[in-house]
Formats: sequence, structure tokens, C-alpha cells
Amino acid sequence: MNPEDAVTAGFLDRAVPAAEIDQALTDVLSALKGVNVSMHAIAKHNLRKWVMTAMREAIDADLTLEAYQAGAARLAAVALPGVNR
Repeated sequence: MNPEDAVTAGFLDRAVPAAEIDQALTDVLSALKGVNVSMHAIAKHNLRKWVMTAMREAIDADLTLEAYQAGAARLAAVALPGVNR
């Protein structure tokens, strides 16, 4: 994959020629210095909150005796080679 394709695919934010890498790095670092860290953390949390809530609910649903027993029953029903039941 060439650098332009990597940018298009979303693997990279941008690609720069090797001769311009130092200036590009300086530009990115200067931009990052202007980020309000507290506001960034709050925005990041708010954007991810629904995912964290959904994950917690899924974990809680999986951590029940009924879910454990249903999973154990599914595993017990698997036919293993050489095992007669």
C-alpha cells in the first residue's frame, strides 16, 4: 500500500515526503500544544459514554447464572471426536 492509499483508507491522517517530515512534525506538535486537555477528556468521555454503557450492560447480562448454565449446556452438546456419550 502506498502512503496516499493509506491516507484514503484511514490508516494515516496524512502523508508527507521524507524531506518535509521535520516541519510536519513541528506543525503537529504546535497544534497539539493548543488542545485544552480537560475539554478534550470530557468530549472523549461523552462520545464514548454510550459504548461504555452498552458494554457494561452486555457484561452484566453475561454474568448471570442463567447465562452461565446456557453456555455450559451449549458446550456440553458439542460432539467431540472419540468421545461417546
